[in-house]
Amino acid sequence: MKNNNKIIYAQGGIGNQLFQYVFYKMIKNTNPLVRYDIGRVNYDQQHSGVNIIDFIGNDNFLCSVNNDLPLEIKDSFFSKVYRFILRKLKIKSLKNTIYDYDALTVLNEINTDLKFFIGYFQFVDAALSVKDELESLFFEKNKNDILKLKHLNKKYTGLHIRRGDFVTSSSASHKVLSMDFIEKAISAVEGQIMVFSDDIKWCKNNLPLSERICFYEGDSAIDDFIALTQCSNYILSGSTFSWWAAFLFSNDKTQVIIPRNHNAQFMSNSSNQKLEWKVRCL
Repeated sequence: MKNNNKIIYAQGGIGNQLFQYVFYKMIKNTNPLVRYDIGRVNYDQQHSGVNIIDFIGNDNFLCSVNNDLPLEIKDSFFSKVYRFILRKLKIKSLKNTIYDYDALTVLNEINTDLKFFIGYFQFVDAALSVKDELESLFFEKNKNDILKLKHLNKKYTGLHIRRGDFVTSSSASHKVLSMDFIEKAISAVEGQIMVFSDDIKWCKNNLPLSERICFYEGDSAIDDFIALTQCSNYILSGSTFSWWAAFLFSNDKTQVIIPRNHNAQFMSNSSNQKLEWKVRCL
């Protein structure tokens, strides 16, 4: 009998984990045996150890130890060499595995008959397919904090400035927002602006002084994320973190400004056309 078990492996920060999770939910619609494995996220403890359970609860996730993870994702010297070779040769489809190492794989290119799914899978279609369900899970997990901020933050445009690993990354998808874009975006919106960042000190030292601008200093990544979801409109960096914060609870009145010519799949023109929100590129 054919073994239909499939596993989608989580990795990266919360934005990437959410994209992997909605991809998992999409596959699960046709294959109830698929599982979502957060083992590498727990092992790495990257991004202050925040994982998807903190945001939506535990949806019967697997949590494999490092030695039980596939070669394409486990932490070992041989795995790192193997990943380096695959990327250099631009190999994504293996015997049992799809390896979406650059987050540029197109949804209809993925062979869902494979067993292991490792990568980023930044598909807006998958996010849209479970938007209501994901909002419900997120609200129930964080109800008290959301209700506390719901009316307070609605008067703000949330400006997210991702720095951290974007500053040192060589990836074309990890572009730090330029001051030119930030200044143009601030000028393009009316009303008050609340700034969110993983380097709020840099923001205070470099953004223009204005009574319109305030800075949110949360106690954790999830604190920042919850507060950002409750803003009315958004100026986004190219990070999945801010995209998801804007996407959850968004509607046809949500206004979003993004950097022009950003090459991330989830911020492409084709992706933006599928969303309800009103997008401007600067």
